[in-house]
Amino acid sequence: MRQIYNKVLIDGTKAAKAALLVLLPLLISAPSFGQFYNGSQMDFGKNRVQYEKTDWFFYRFDRFDVYFYQGGENLAEYTMRASDRALRDLEKTFDYTLDKRIQIVIYNKLSEQKQSNIGLVTDEQYNVGGITSIVGTKLMLYFDGDYKNYEEQLRAGLARVMLDQMMYGGSFKDVIRNNTLLNLPEWYVEGLVSYLSTEWDTDVNNEVKDAVMSGRWEKFGQLTGKDARYGGHSIWKYVVESYGQSVISNILYMTRVSRNADNGFLFVLGVSLKNLAAEWLHYYDNMYYQQEGKLFLPDGKPLNRVRKRPQPYCVIDEPRISPDGRKLVYVWNDMGKIKVKMQDLESNKKKTIYRQGYRAHTKQDDSYPILAWHPSGKLVSIITEHKGKIKLVLYNLETGKQVKRELFYFEKILSVDYSDDGREFVFTAVQMGRSDVYIYNIISNVYEKLTDDIFTDVDARFIDKSRKVIFSSDRTNDTIKQFDIKLLPKNLDHNIFIYDRKSKEQTYRRVTNTPFVDEFAPQEYDGNSLSYLSDEKGVFNRYIAKLDSSIAYIDTSIHYSYFTRAEPLTQYPRGINTYDVDTVHGKIAEVIFAKGNYRLTVKDRDAEKAVVLTDIGFSGFKNKAAEPPKKKRKRTSILEEPEPAPVIITQKPIERDTVPREPGEINIYDYQFDVDVDSFDEEPADDDDSGKILSDEPAKSKRDRKRDKVMARIDSLHAALEAIKDVSVEMQLPPQRNYDVAFRSEYVVTQLDNAFVNSTYQRFTGGGSFNNPGLNGFFKTGITDILDDYKVVGGFRITGNLGTNEVFISAQNFKRRLDKQLVFHRQTFEDLVSISTLAKVYTHTLTWKMNWPFSDFSAVRANVLGRNDRTVYKSTSDRNLERPDDMQWTGGLKVEYVFDNTLSLGLNLYRGTRLKIFGEYYQDIDSDAKNLFVVGLDARNYIKVHRELIWANRLAASTSFGNQKLAYFLGGVDQWIAPSYNNDIPVDFDQNYAYQTLATNMRGHAQNIRNGNSFAVINSELRWPIFRYLINRPIKSNFLYNFQIVGFGDIGTAWTGLHPFSDENSLNREEIQQGSVLITVQNRREPIVGGFGLGARTKFLGYFIRVDYAWGVENRAINDGFWYISLSMDF
Repeated sequence: MRQIYNKVLIDGTKAAKAALLVLLPLLISAPSFGQFYNGSQMDFGKNRVQYEKTDWFFYRFDRFDVYFYQGGENLAEYTMRASDRALRDLEKTFDYTLDKRIQIVIYNKLSEQKQSNIGLVTDEQYNVGGITSIVGTKLMLYFDGDYKNYEEQLRAGLARVMLDQMMYGGSFKDVIRNNTLLNLPEWYVEGLVSYLSTEWDTDVNNEVKDAVMSGRWEKFGQLTGKDARYGGHSIWKYVVESYGQSVISNILYMTRVSRNADNGFLFVLGVSLKNLAAEWLHYYDNMYYQQEGKLFLPDGKPLNRVRKRPQPYCVIDEPRISPDGRKLVYVWNDMGKIKVKMQDLESNKKKTIYRQGYRAHTKQDDSYPILAWHPSGKLVSIITEHKGKIKLVLYNLETGKQVKRELFYFEKILSVDYSDDGREFVFTAVQMGRSDVYIYNIISNVYEKLTDDIFTDVDARFIDKSRKVIFSSDRTNDTIKQFDIKLLPKNLDHNIFIYDRKSKEQTYRRVTNTPFVDEFAPQEYDGNSLSYLSDEKGVFNRYIAKLDSSIAYIDTSIHYSYFTRAEPLTQYPRGINTYDVDTVHGKIAEVIFAKGNYRLTVKDRDAEKAVVLTDIGFSGFKNKAAEPPKKKRKRTSILEEPEPAPVIITQKPIERDTVPREPGEINIYDYQFDVDVDSFDEEPADDDDSGKILSDEPAKSKRDRKRDKVMARIDSLHAALEAIKDVSVEMQLPPQRNYDVAFRSEYVVTQLDNAFVNSTYQRFTGGGSFNNPGLNGFFKTGITDILDDYKVVGGFRITGNLGTNEVFISAQNFKRRLDKQLVFHRQTFEDLVSISTLAKVYTHTLTWKMNWPFSDFSAVRANVLGRNDRTVYKSTSDRNLERPDDMQWTGGLKVEYVFDNTLSLGLNLYRGTRLKIFGEYYQDIDSDAKNLFVVGLDARNYIKVHRELIWANRLAASTSFGNQKLAYFLGGVDQWIAPSYNNDIPVDFDQNYAYQTLATNMRGHAQNIRNGNSFAVINSELRWPIFRYLINRPIKSNFLYNFQIVGFGDIGTAWTGLHPFSDENSLNREEIQQGSVLITVQNRREPIVGGFGLGARTKFLGYFIRVDYAWGVENRAINDGFWYISLSMDF
């Protein structure tokens, strides 16, 4: 076995030599400025880029503080009313009253929300033990043009705040305990928030249906991201339909008490989570199975590449067929990396005509870019957003050039369509918190507003040779001039309307009027009919509408009555996301999300007309094909409650009044009490006892029943008046206030640690050892303002012998694009300078840090520091008693480039890339004027091999030069508890070292297996969270959930001279003192060392603990191995 390892090492050594030769030009190049290097605990991190200055205001209400800026006044007023309604509903569901004031921060659009510092983590923790996050009551909202989506965000934010308060709030003792011990699955939290905020609509149903039928949710315990949200939503919906709404609060309570999600379901429902998951999947499988076999996806091969592995985050959108019918443009969006592609429909050749952005694991605005063909067919208009500005990009097909213009006065553009002559375009846009329809005249550079109200107007297009505009809206009537509504009613549906540009009537023509059905994306189908998307059957399919009219009556003129005849054009099992119709050449482009992928197809209109469709009925969630049990299941719970008698309510069809009515207005001539509706469908005849249930109560007389009816009518009327009150009562706005900075607690850290607070270089002490802090107590706390623009952090570290201590305080300002931070740090430690000399070193450092972000993932950072080192020699001898203190003043400048696009997949599990390139310059402030230069890099890449199995690789290197140098001691790991130091490797004092630091990881060896003023190391790890990977259910134990088995290998070296193999490397020189004779022996040691081994990582009592055993390889021999116990994450 050792021979095999030796052979592997020899081959690896050759490869390492080649790699080091490539690195050498970087390490001996001209000096630049950067960040100090200390072990593997480099600070990376992401950024938020502020492009514009924003002045904030707020309203203070009874239970809310609503923060907004210019253009958000209408949103703030709407939020005031909607939040009160939403909070009352959620408190009833949770059976919990929120007694803390809630802060709601409103952004006018998503791109401006992404510039916010709220939630940005700027100080990465390598030791996660003892961190207690203070449970906040703050939520962020943005407006995308749709108040329904806005209210869903609001409800989701409030639900998350209440859930956090219930599960992690309470006394400080409870906060610490629950932060440490309570681990909730992603589907549990995200699913519950989605269930409480989003109605089970067609979009949710389509996502659930596709996941269930494609088998993506068979691995129930491994749901993440989008699947966790929709999967969890469907689980909670199934639980409520099966056991009743009241079980939610009970499950949450028992989860908090037992600190385990599985126990929460088991104690309340009497069903284990494993069995519940099987029932849940079986329920939805039955719901969708019958209809799935009757329907088929579009014929033909998709134009885009569809992979076998689901790629739900790679979105296809905005298909647009050219006026000549030969080309197709569409948007390809891979998590923010956007390409606008053009495809020749005859040759199938593709090319990219526009690029923007990069892949990011953050919330993306998939509504951009918006595409439109100019009628000439020579220009493609691309409307997008860049750095918070709306841009119009005109791509010329003949020259291939782009012309860019900025569009002003609007927060967001939702859709655009050119007129037939190309002189105008109609668009829907958001302005001052409202989405309306506009027509823009290109020649005169003016726009006309067609709608002006609170309702959501989208998907505007020209029809009838640009004489009319058709659009989709959730307006409640067809009157052009709308009354002012302060709060929209719930569950509004989108219908299709037509605006006649030449008509003088003050009404829109209503194309559809379908209660409980949404219709979107209307456009011309041919010369006589229209096409639109409708979810009438539970899936968004295309319908055709033919407009017709008849004579209504005749007086002095003829009056017509308009009506619409509609029928389905498609019957796909998955909903159509978007489409486009070429009315001249009869081609149709469609995008469908199916089997975890987006599919783009183009088909012929005439062939579509020839298909005869049969009535397939409604989808599962529309007609309740898979009904839950008629009676709620009996709960075998320790929280046993009496079950209410089941009531089945049948909705009576209601004919809509043709006269427009304001919200809350009651038709007193045709009002129906709820009890009348119930009794019409449910109440048995007086002499019919078949529907009665055995009861101990005596039978009621007719008079008593009549009295009950009257009282029920009165109660129903009170309920109706209460509903009216919600809508019609005018709530007075409080005075508008300017935002003033006010701080609150953000987190508290109380932990055991064995690392220094501020990783500045240690003063070189002669090479006898590296000063490790040892196990110590660390305390840190942070406060921040509401917008997280300002932060103050302070803390201290203290050891048991009180000899090595640290204290620091930091003030940060992130309000503008240039982030600024001021840090003061004081450190003291004792050091054994020689056998007879003990010294105490006091270091004071003041650092001014700046950060200029280029994007969310890349930035340039610069630091200016001043440092004072005072060495006090203890009176261990007469000589030391008289020895004066050493005082050293140093100035420094550091500059670094940082890139970090990693996505956290769990504790110590990442995906993505981290990179830091840095340089430093230090100058002694005294007569000697000694200087020190340091340059280096640290690059890490995390590859997802399969699910949670991660392959992590790291390359790090650094060198120092100048009048003074920095000594690197290679070996061991960061935060190694009880480290050992190798005294057999000599230190070259001729290098004039001023400071010292560690170079890690090099497992299988003690510290100082190699040393020098330069180093390079390569680390590779395979991280396998074995229990998460193998167990297909939620894991109760935090210990098991985060348990990882790791296989690793390290290779590297530290050296003096130009390169490790040069004669100047002090490793190859050994000095032997024989009396008064000094003998220097030149030898040829192998400079490169390595190590390999196995390890385990997990979270225990809140700490991330690493235990490794590694065999070291030196001079082609394998040593007996080392144990490493450490508290650090990552490498």
